[in-house]
Amino acid sequence: MKKQLLKLVLIAIPIVGLMSFKSSPMFFDAGWVIYQADVLPDVFDPPFQESSAGTSFTNAIVVDPDDATNNLLEMECPGTSFYWRMNFANNDVTVDNLTVVMRVKGNPNYDVPMDIDMHYNDVRTRISFDKDYNELSNVARVRNGEGETTELGVDLDEWHIYRFTMTAEQAMLYIDESDTPVMTVIPQSSESGNSHFRFGDGSSTENEFGASVDWVVWDSSGAYSPSELALPEAVLSVDSFTANSAWVGPVPTKDMLYVNHPNASGDSQIKVFNLSGKLVKSIETQGNLERTEIDMSQLAAGLYIVNYKNGNQEQQFKVLKE
Repeated sequence: MKKQLLKLVLIAIPIVGLMSFKSSPMFFDAGWVIYQADVLPDVFDPPFQESSAGTSFTNAIVVDPDDATNNLLEMECPGTSFYWRMNFANNDVTVDNLTVVMRVKGNPNYDVPMDIDMHYNDVRTRISFDKDYNELSNVARVRNGEGETTELGVDLDEWHIYRFTMTAEQAMLYIDESDTPVMTVIPQSSESGNSHFRFGDGSSTENEFGASVDWVVWDSSGAYSPSELALPEAVLSVDSFTANSAWVGPVPTKDMLYVNHPNASGDSQIKVFNLSGKLVKSIETQGNLERTEIDMSQLAAGLYIVNYKNGNQEQQFKVLKE
């Protein structure tokens, strides 16, 4: 899966760099900033802010049920509106054109899986997705700007990649990195001091919004189609990496930690230390298994060092226990 790439790269980085690598954009492809849903958005660097927070909403980082090495941001809004906002002005970022790409899956218990609002330089485009609207299914609606409600031809309750771009003249929506946009919008003229994009639920209707978000990436240097700027490798599935290296996930974790070790020998060991150097867990791997589970649920919140030793091979990982 896509985060295997990131974690495999981590083995070549000194242990002190693990958490900063996952939370800081400086290590990634030039231009892209990458939120991997490994921490809540307001803990990410640069941090998102809560916006238009209404009466009832929940946000949680959970393990992907289809891939125990991957995390997801689960969002629900039983009450009224809630957005996560990336405020460019707070980060001294000047935006003239914008690209935002997200991998999202709708929650079947709710009708709206996504609402995105892009607002900078006195222009604004807001698009919301609806599974059932005016006898149409799986549509994108223009909430700010000029454009037609469009049936997307995909199931919003399945995983899809949505790319949004905006210039002063037009905004476009692409699905699953096809280079043909499914929707074109003329942005609304909207004078304000805003400089942001935000995603979530922009409606005051209760019990409407719910979705899982795998990742969000953005580039504030331009409005790029898929062929003009490919997605960063860190969010794509990569099959060409060596199978000899161990890696751990999810990071951070609340309970179970998984150590993948495809070439473990009979004397392989996994040890977990707290930052004082005290050994808190020691596990011998089983040679017929390629993954070992470590129950972290009873450990105190904080940072831990996971040491994996397989013959002459030894790797260390820094893991945050929430």
